[in-house]
Amino acid sequence: MKKYITLLVVIVLSLSSCSNQISLQKYFVTKANDDSFMSITLPSSLLQLKDGENNEDNKEILESFKRLNVLVFKNENSSNEIQSKEIETIKGILNKDKFKELIAINTSKGTGKVVFTGNDEDIDQVVGFGYNNEGFILARVTGKNMKVKDLTKLISAIDFEKSNIDDIMKNVKGN
Repeated sequence: MKKYITLLVVIVLSLSSCSNQISLQKYFVTKANDDSFMSITLPSSLLQLKDGENNEDNKEILESFKRLNVLVFKNENSSNEIQSKEIETIKGILNKDKFKELIAINTSKGTGKVVFTGNDEDIDQVVGFGYNNEGFILARVTGKNMKVKDLTKLISAIDFEKSNIDDIMKNVKGN
């Protein structure tokens, strides 16, 4: 009987600890339907390379990226309580062991960081999170066989004007 009670306690504790943990994916899905957030998902096929950057290396790097998910929260309330709660939730998610920090940012305009999962030669996802008193942005890039060294190369090779990202963002709810 003692074994069954011990087993029951272990199961209950396991289930309760799992239910309190929220994944980044679940956070994105939940908040995408929240009117307080602006949400956008872009396939990597929308990204266009600059003239002269359309070489095989850059095409291969671009093909390793699948999609970009973005959540934006604008603090339009006089109370910062909601924003603070959301920021703490995101920090809790990003401070888990599976995320490795690439960059920490702390300027007069805001605070943030860039983290990733996987390893330097096979990144599963890259996440950028930045915030200030006006709100925050959470961006997630998913892909296959992404490499740390390729991230900066790809960012400088993308022609954001041709990619029409500004036009897309203007048409997303909340703008």
